[in-house]
Amino acid sequence: MAPMMIYAGAGQLHLMPNMGEDINWIPVNICSSVLVDLALKSSFDISTSPNEHVYHLLNPHSITYDQYLHSLREVGFTFDTVSPEEFVHAILNSNDLSNPLIKLSSFLKQKFLKKNLSKFETIQTVQRCDILQNCPKIDSNLIQLYSNYWKKTHQILEEEEEK
Repeated sequence: MAPMMIYAGAGQLHLMPNMGEDINWIPVNICSSVLVDLALKSSFDISTSPNEHVYHLLNPHSITYDQYLHSLREVGFTFDTVSPEEFVHAILNSNDLSNPLIKLSSFLKQKFLKKNLSKFETIQTVQRCDILQNCPKIDSNLIQLYSNYWKKTHQILEEEEEK
């Protein structure tokens, strides 16, 4: 959902909701390494109960939603922030059928209008897995890297559609 929100919200509509969840993205290579590490440790560790084998695989260096919006602006996106209700309304009233957020409108209604924002803790996961402790921090550089990749991918898809 993040690429769609950035591309279609900030990029096409030039709007983003003024509230959202903390950003806790984790690179897939880190996530897969953590999964393997935790699986191996859990299978050989009989000193912990099965209830202690529940982990949240999120970046322990999360940033607030406001920091995320600031980082988007730092990497070149220009947008206004509006209430979640105004954001969903703008999507639903958009005449641009190429906006991918239209497909997510019912999900966004539920998420934003019902204030269904969740938060998970990663303390136990970080304690069990050194790899996660070294997860890269989410900052403007990382967001720029993701943004460049999403733009490049979108351009490739557009070129393939034209063929």
